[in-house]
Amino acid sequence: MHWVSQRTYFGLIMNTREETISIIRNKIIGEPYQYGGWGAPGDYGYDCSGVPSRAMGFDSKQWTGSLYEMFKSKEIIPLQALPGTLFFYGKSKIIHVMTVLTHWPNGGITLVGARGGLGETDTIDEARDQEAFVDVVPGSYWHNNFVCALDPWKI
Repeated sequence: MHWVSQRTYFGLIMNTREETISIIRNKIIGEPYQYGGWGAPGDYGYDCSGVPSRAMGFDSKQWTGSLYEMFKSKEIIPLQALPGTLFFYGKSKIIHVMTVLTHWPNGGITLVGARGGLGETDTIDEARDQEAFVDVVPGSYWHNNFVCALDPWKI
């Protein structure tokens, strides 16, 4: 597997692919869902765009739409997805992003995403009550609403 290291993008310092996946695996999976959260001081959790924002090492929260705009020139087909590739979802507009954690030799993938239980959660207790956490899901998750795959490290 060929890993490409790129340190800045749109003026933002960005972690390598390896660093990004390590942060997701070791620090973010299992954390509670929090709308607007990205692991900053005062946050108790993450939302869908907060996961890649924190893992990629950005110094500010990037919302789903801004992540799409930043990396839209780096579209790939899903079969080319490497760990760290961003999968975007929506119908009339992009509303959700998940990060590829693993691409298996058989072509299957696993994704990491922050999923709210019954909607926005205002406290860590609400997140726990609604079972709203950052977790790993199969690549078929939200399959009908898939828009595109963007690889931030694609040259």
